[in-house]
Amino acid sequence: MQSKFIVMKKILFFILLLGLSIPMTAQVTVQGTVKSAQDGSTLPGVSILLKGTTRGTVTNMNGHYSISVPGNATLIFSFVGFETKDIVVKNEKTINVSLNTKATGLNQVVVVGYGTEKRKDLTSSIATISGAKIANQAVGNALTAVQGRLAGVQITNDGAPGSAPTIRIRGTGSIYSSTPLYVVDGVIVNDISYLGPNDIASISVLRDASAAAIYGVQAANGVILITTKKGTRNGKVKVFFNSYVGIKKPSHIMQMNTTAQWIQMYNERIKYSNSADSLLNPANFPTSTNWFNQVLTSSVTHNVDVSVMGGGKNSSFNIGVDDLKDNGLIKGNNYERLDLRANYGIHIGRHVSIGLTTVLSSSKTNPAPGNLLLTAFRSNPMFAPKSNDTTYTDPTDINGFYPLPQSNPAAMLYYNHQWNNTINAYTNGYIKINFLKNFELKSTMGFNPTINNYIGFTPIYQVSTSQQSSYNTLTKTNSYNTNLSWDNTLTYTKTIKDEHHISVMMGTTYREFTSNYLSGTATGIVDLPEINPSYLFLTIGKASSKTTIVASDGGSKVVEMGYMGRFHYDYKNRYLVNFTMRADASSKFPANNRWGYFPSVGFGWIISQEKFMKRIPAINFLKLRAGWGLLGNANIPSNLYQPTISNGTPVIFGPDQNTGYGPVSPSENVKNSFNPNLKWEVVEETDAGFDLNALNNRLTASFDWYYKLTNNAIFATTALASSGLNSSGVWGNFANILNKGLELTVGWQQKVGAFNFNINVNGSYNQNVVKSISAAGASYYDAGDGSNNITPITRTTVGQPIGEFFGYKVIGVFQNQAQIDATPHLQGTVPGDLIFADINHDGVIDATDRTSIGNPNPPYLYGVNLGVNYKNFDLNIFCQGVAGNKIFNENRLLEYVTENFDQTFYNNRWHGQGTSNTYPSVLINAGDPRTPSSYYIESGSYFRVKNIQLAYNFSKNIISRLHLEKLRIYVNAENPFTFFKYNGFSPEVASNSPLLSGVDNGVYPLSSIYTFGVSVTY
Repeated sequence: MQSKFIVMKKILFFILLLGLSIPMTAQVTVQGTVKSAQDGSTLPGVSILLKGTTRGTVTNMNGHYSISVPGNATLIFSFVGFETKDIVVKNEKTINVSLNTKATGLNQVVVVGYGTEKRKDLTSSIATISGAKIANQAVGNALTAVQGRLAGVQITNDGAPGSAPTIRIRGTGSIYSSTPLYVVDGVIVNDISYLGPNDIASISVLRDASAAAIYGVQAANGVILITTKKGTRNGKVKVFFNSYVGIKKPSHIMQMNTTAQWIQMYNERIKYSNSADSLLNPANFPTSTNWFNQVLTSSVTHNVDVSVMGGGKNSSFNIGVDDLKDNGLIKGNNYERLDLRANYGIHIGRHVSIGLTTVLSSSKTNPAPGNLLLTAFRSNPMFAPKSNDTTYTDPTDINGFYPLPQSNPAAMLYYNHQWNNTINAYTNGYIKINFLKNFELKSTMGFNPTINNYIGFTPIYQVSTSQQSSYNTLTKTNSYNTNLSWDNTLTYTKTIKDEHHISVMMGTTYREFTSNYLSGTATGIVDLPEINPSYLFLTIGKASSKTTIVASDGGSKVVEMGYMGRFHYDYKNRYLVNFTMRADASSKFPANNRWGYFPSVGFGWIISQEKFMKRIPAINFLKLRAGWGLLGNANIPSNLYQPTISNGTPVIFGPDQNTGYGPVSPSENVKNSFNPNLKWEVVEETDAGFDLNALNNRLTASFDWYYKLTNNAIFATTALASSGLNSSGVWGNFANILNKGLELTVGWQQKVGAFNFNINVNGSYNQNVVKSISAAGASYYDAGDGSNNITPITRTTVGQPIGEFFGYKVIGVFQNQAQIDATPHLQGTVPGDLIFADINHDGVIDATDRTSIGNPNPPYLYGVNLGVNYKNFDLNIFCQGVAGNKIFNENRLLEYVTENFDQTFYNNRWHGQGTSNTYPSVLINAGDPRTPSSYYIESGSYFRVKNIQLAYNFSKNIISRLHLEKLRIYVNAENPFTFFKYNGFSPEVASNSPLLSGVDNGVYPLSSIYTFGVSVTY
């Protein structure tokens, strides 16, 4: 009986538990509609997932869903381009959800001049990239990592460690300089070399005049705005550790001739020239040296970046240190940089905030010898670096053979003693006051001093009569530059009836740039203790009658001030108007033309907000934009409007001037003419485009058309030698230059099962042409390489692009004497010489037959980025390239000077009738082989796999055990593959001069860098 009671008790207890569990597991059917919080449109394809399970559903074409779940369940609503939202059911049967657009989409805050705006409210063309896209890449300059990622922005890299890339935004609009303006955290700086990729939160490029006109005088070449990372209020203190180590290798090494091949071509030269010199026997020259292997090397690069970020109730901070060691590809060419950074923000009550940012950057460089790579290119392979353990080989006497004078590249490296140290400080402080609800007053002051110390020492040595130094020579240069700025802005914002959104800003700016340098050279120093930069002073060693010290100094000061204003109006988040006005004055211009005025206007129409667009659910966002504006350019040398005078030869005046015994009077020479009417370069630009989000925001697109005309471009016309002026002694507003083009960016993001992938493609087309040249008696401007007596290489003339290559057009190679007799040719032409086109059809080949032979400005730029995420893995592949431009291979031209050639020439040269119709023989008999022609013009097009990164993100289970918030490891390949046809180290040929773009006379090789890295957050 007792046992039955016990059994019954257990059954009743089980029933009780079952009854208690029914409310906890009861299912409810939840339904509702998911809409966009931005415009109220329904969202089809939204994923609804029961948290903690794999159960879920998606919304239909009307944004409706239905799902059966436990009454206390949590539903996760997620959709591409929108923020994920978690909602607890609480036994509700109807749950309607509004999803907000992600900050990375239309509501993303974009930095504009002296303020911020949401991307959807922009009326101008602004390209942006987040710091996360360029972080953890093995680059010395952050902008190097941006190459190819933004339409309309051309970035050309120099492979030398510590070098800055050359940047052009929407083409080249100035003959003197086309460098854009850099603005870091609202303060104008000369360069951003002190910033590492991990320092940057975002980069905005103001491409059109409507966006850039707020910077007036400095904005003609575009503006690059950089925002650095900051702490957050009430933020948990976090430590970020990022580090990588990698191997650098030359991306491409040119193949040169062996000694046997060199001798074969030398003997051909003797034969073709009918010279009495003896032919060489290869057996007498057993050495064969690859000079690029002697001067180039693989190297190691590594970087450590540590930062601490956080904040309290009324404050935020971010402090960090970045240590970069980046050795070059040339032996001994090393670079290292240490950056210390800190920013702090504090809120005083509800209305006042103060911020301070400080960066201290110290860099050390061991520069490579000038023209080392060009020398290695031109040196024949017949001699070894050293004739014994201590003596470098004389390359002008090789086993009794005396080739043309040349240098020993290995000796150039050994006797190279150069040190360059730079300290760059950057301080930016601001105070912001909010008052009367709608007003904000902000005052920002920036100070950017730079100190540079250079030491160069040449010891006594002798390799040959042309490569030697008879004295110890020491050169030291110290320079100190400062950049002071002070900006004040007052902003008023007001929203009326949720329909009218008004923002008005007005302000003042002040800039002061100063530079000073002191340089000295001591020659004939004796009894040096050792060659060490710590001991090298101009007065070092014993006094000697042979010791001389020569010093020079100089400096400049430029002051600029301006007034600015901006009015932005938004009606119903649908119709947008933006108007700016800037007035600037600069001491670089004469008093009568010192002020410039730069207005702009932009319009936007968000068509997707119109009612009729609701019938097209595939389009989530569509905005038309149009803008116009004027920009100024003050990026020119100072005092061009004043004559330059130098000391001349003393002369005798008066009645005794013919006897030679009269009083001697000093004389002065005018080197640059006086132009009191010099005025601003003014860029007038019109831009129109659209921005599109479609197919549930999976597809994004942006398109721009622009017409950018530089009026009154400043440059120097070539002066006649008889004038007594410098060759570039007449400066003025002499040209109008046009850039017009198209830009397109298209992106797609998709989730397929456990895979998330995105692809982004951008491309741009730009046409550059000189519209007019108004200098008296001048119709063109020439530029060349005076050091190698090659001039002109480029000619800038009406109807053609800036810096277009100029010379003879090659149409073949003469095969025999009969062909020479039947074809216009230069005097002295023999078979194997190049055939030049008779451009003017007068039956004679002379200077009048020179013509345009290639455009160095690439018309096409493009980039492709593919990202894939699968569980804890992510893979990113980025490719970029240029097309349609040409390179002037000055290296190949100089081969004829030292009679050394590369493998491609050897394999394709003319060495008898019918052997080649594109490459000449080893001897150009007619004319000067240094005369530019299309034979030296090659394609600059290339396609590059710019970056491949594979990463693994450790799961929360693992990192929680390690007390970490994030742990990520990755392998990265920078520039692993580049495909091009150019016969050189790299198809990227950087030049600071727009007139000599694409001229390769010893370009530094680019690197392929393979790194392993780790990112930790805790």
